[in-house]
Amino acid sequence: MSGLQEPPTRGRPKRIVLRILLLTLLVLAVGVAVWTSVTNQRIDLIEDVPAREIDLVDFTTVGDIRINVVTESGSGIPVILLHDSDVTGGAMLDGVAAELAGRFQAVRLDLPGYGFSDRLPKEGPGHTVASMAQVVSAVIAERFAIPVVVLGTGLGGRVAAEVAVSSPDLVRGIVLVDVDFWEEDGWKEIFERLPWVGRAATFTFETGGRFATDVWTPNCGDGGWCPSQNQVAAREIATTIRGSTDSIRSFLRTLPSSLVPSDLSRITVPVAYVWSRDGDVPFDSVERVRQQLPDMTVSEVDVWKAHLESPGAVVDAVDMVSQ
Repeated sequence: MSGLQEPPTRGRPKRIVLRILLLTLLVLAVGVAVWTSVTNQRIDLIEDVPAREIDLVDFTTVGDIRINVVTESGSGIPVILLHDSDVTGGAMLDGVAAELAGRFQAVRLDLPGYGFSDRLPKEGPGHTVASMAQVVSAVIAERFAIPVVVLGTGLGGRVAAEVAVSSPDLVRGIVLVDVDFWEEDGWKEIFERLPWVGRAATFTFETGGRFATDVWTPNCGDGGWCPSQNQVAAREIATTIRGSTDSIRSFLRTLPSSLVPSDLSRITVPVAYVWSRDGDVPFDSVERVRQQLPDMTVSEVDVWKAHLESPGAVVDAVDMVSQ
C-alpha cells in the first residue's frame, strides 16, 4: 500500500491547461516579433526610391508637396478624378478617364501620400480630408479658369465633397462613387494602427506585402475585375517609393478633420451619387447623404466597384452634374 500514489488533486489539470496556454501565447508572441522584424527589414529594402526621383510628365507643387497630375487629351469641361485610399493612386481611375475621352477633359490627381505624389510618412494635418481638399483646390485654381466637375471614389469622394463645401466657386458639380462618410474601421484598420506591429501589418495588407494583391483585386481570380497592365505597373512603382507604407499608416492613424459629413447640406452645386450594390457601402449611408442633399441623383449598379467595372455609369453621372 505504501507504493500507491495519491490521486491528482483537482487543481492540477487547471495548472496544466494554464501552462499550455502561457506556452502558446509565448510562442505566438515570439512568432509575431520575428514576423514584424523581418517584414520591417523587407519594407526598408523594397521602398528605396525617393519620390522626387520619379520622372513625372506633369506635376504641381503645393506648399512643399509635389502632386502628380495626369491630363488626358481632350476638350470640354475638366473633370478632376480623385481616387480612394490605395497606394496606386489615380491609375485606379484609368477606366473612367478613358470613358470620359471625347466628351470631357479628364484630369487624374494622385492625392498626397499616394500614387507618384510625395509621401507623408509622419502623422499630422497633411493626412486629413480638409488638408487634401486644400491641395486639390490649389491645383484647380492654378490650372483652370472655369469651374470643374470633381469626381471621387471612397476617400476621393470625401475630398470632393470637402472641396465643394470649402471652395464652391471652383466647382461646377460633384460625383460621389461609393462614398461612406460614416464608415467604421474593420479589424484590418485596427490592426494596422497598433504601435508595435502596425507598420508590418500595413505593408502586408496595403502596399507590397503578401496579401496586398488580394485586398486590391479580391475577385480577379473568380472572374471579376482584374487590373490593366498600366495599373499593375503603376502599383509596382508606387510600392517602391520610400515611405509608402509609413505614409498610408500615418493616414490611418491621423484623426479625421473635415467639414463633411456634418456640413453636406452646405453643398450648393449639383451632386450625383453612384452606388455599387455588391460593394462595401451600405445603402443606409447613401440615404443619409440624400437626407442632407435631397436634390442629389442616385444611380445603382449591380457591381462590386462601379468605377472599375462600370465606368460608363460613372460618366453618365458626370453628364448629370455638368449641364
